[in-house]
Amino acid sequence: MRIEHERRPRQHTSYKMHRGKDDAWTLVESMSMGVMYAQVVQDDQGRAIDYLLQGTNPAFERMMGLERAQAVGNTILSILPQISTPLINSEAPSPMVIVESDEGRKIYGTQKCKMHGTNRLAMVFSDITEAIETKQKLENASEQLQHIFDTLPIGVSVIDNEQRVVNFNPALGKILSTTREDLLSGTYINRTYYRENGTLMPSEEFPSIRAVNEGEVIQNAVVGVRADTDEIVWTSISTSPLPQGGAVTVVVDITTIKEKEEDLKNLSIRDGLTGIYNRAFFDAELARYFTGNRNDSPVSLLMLDVDKFKDVNDTYGHPVGDEVLREIARRLQITLRTVDVLARYGGDEFAAILPNVTKEEALDIIKRIDFEMAPYMSIFTGENDSISLSSSISIGLATREVGQNVSPLKMLKTADEDMYKNKAERKKDEAHRVTITPDIYVKNEV
Repeated sequence: MRIEHERRPRQHTSYKMHRGKDDAWTLVESMSMGVMYAQVVQDDQGRAIDYLLQGTNPAFERMMGLERAQAVGNTILSILPQISTPLINSEAPSPMVIVESDEGRKIYGTQKCKMHGTNRLAMVFSDITEAIETKQKLENASEQLQHIFDTLPIGVSVIDNEQRVVNFNPALGKILSTTREDLLSGTYINRTYYRENGTLMPSEEFPSIRAVNEGEVIQNAVVGVRADTDEIVWTSISTSPLPQGGAVTVVVDITTIKEKEEDLKNLSIRDGLTGIYNRAFFDAELARYFTGNRNDSPVSLLMLDVDKFKDVNDTYGHPVGDEVLREIARRLQITLRTVDVLARYGGDEFAAILPNVTKEEALDIIKRIDFEMAPYMSIFTGENDSISLSSSISIGLATREVGQNVSPLKMLKTADEDMYKNKAERKKDEAHRVTITPDIYVKNEV
């Protein structure tokens, strides 16, 4: 009884094992992945040289274009030579194989599994054609994007949450006249920026930093950037925060546009002959100084008229007269401050606004102008011809002292009247008469 009792469990266990194998293979037969198991054929050194197929499932047979009868009992090398090399020789546990058929090119990923204690193995095949092709497309797209990034004529940069530059294209390096290493080693904070009006821009106002700190999308902000050449490069910047943090920024060099705008602006406010301000700009500036009855600081106004300038034009022609006006404008610019507004007010008339200058200080400036006008002018009239001449200027002065309420028109009238008064006084003094002679200086006869 004990023997029978012991024998029945062994029979039952053998049955379960057999049934389990059948169930497992039934599962393999229904799998969409290809499965084969094979005996490893080895050489004298024990190296695998081929696989003898002992079982395949329908999915494997479809993948390889085989009937089961063609597969089982044959070696991989004899029936599937195109995939035998990567399968047999690869040391990797998951070699990739390519199968060409009438249906096209298929790529399969494999997984080897050696059966414990035997020289047999099982191998699973998965169709990864679509995944590989998608990956290749993504890689191609990435390469194309990188090519676009590298060849864009506009600058592009990426910064992280710490405001460090993590990537930028060659165009940005060219715009800023810097190298990749120099830019990647620093941060935006280390650069100097300017607002459109020319004032310094704090780093926290820079568009990229605002995009990081405030999550703002900023478009076409005009920013001056101090380049490594120490020049100011004017740029139009658009920036957007990135979902993972940081920001991407597009930078367009608009320096040439800004220069042309400045040229156009100068054409509208500068005198075409002398290069100093014109009357329209002068009148606007004069009105600005008196807007809102601002009288908390003094301001002086000079009106200047070249004495007997008509004689220059009548004697030597307008080209020489133009050169005289240019030289007078140059000497006035040298004498006056950069904050003063000097303009050509009419044909041979000039005007100047002197901010924060009292009457006494303005009188000292007039003396300096007289001193600057004293030296002879050498005006070239041809290749080897020149005219040496000296000239004087009649100057009128009007001053609004602190606390006074005076209109711009009143200032102009006062300075104009004072100028004509000064001109009349100069006519009485022969030493101050306009003198024009070729080559040598000779006083005019009264």
